[in-house]
Amino acid sequence: MKSAHLLFQRYLWQSSSCGKLFFTGHVSFQQSLLNADCLVQLLVDECEEIQYDQFQHLNGFFAIAIKLTDKLVLCTDRVRSFPLFYRVSEGQIAVSDDCFCVAEEAGTDELIAHEFAALGYVTGNDTLFGGTRQVPAGTHVCVRDTGISQLRYFTFKRSRLTLLRSEAQVLEQLHH
Repeated sequence: MKSAHLLFQRYLWQSSSCGKLFFTGHVSFQQSLLNADCLVQLLVDECEEIQYDQFQHLNGFFAIAIKLTDKLVLCTDRVRSFPLFYRVSEGQIAVSDDCFCVAEEAGTDELIAHEFAALGYVTGNDTLFGGTRQVPAGTHVCVRDTGISQLRYFTFKRSRLTLLRSEAQVLEQLHH
């Protein structure tokens, strides 16, 4: 990867002592709160390979950026408490927690504009700014010279028991 620029402006970001991992918020794993150095040990092996299977075990409210020699991995928590935006242009990537820091053009396609007008937000990885993408909730994005891959590590699944509860049962459970 030629160049990655991390332009974090809106939130307080912490970095690992090796300078490979940056995160904001609070991350826990097996009921333990993790700092940046513990996170990098959990998510990156000694060969600089990402341990993608570990993302599904993370809990909390967070956004993570992992900057390695050949890739940049971006991850948001299950509800996307902290947004991450990115733009790839001529082999360079700009990443920020503020869309305006990475956006170059205000143009967008008509469908996205209608979606925003109807919902008040844009779904998926699109934004109102052409060429600027966002990391969806419960997803990690990997940017390499060869391209961009995106994978959801968390999908909310309703249980059948949840669907069969009456309003009274739900209210009773909320009060306990």
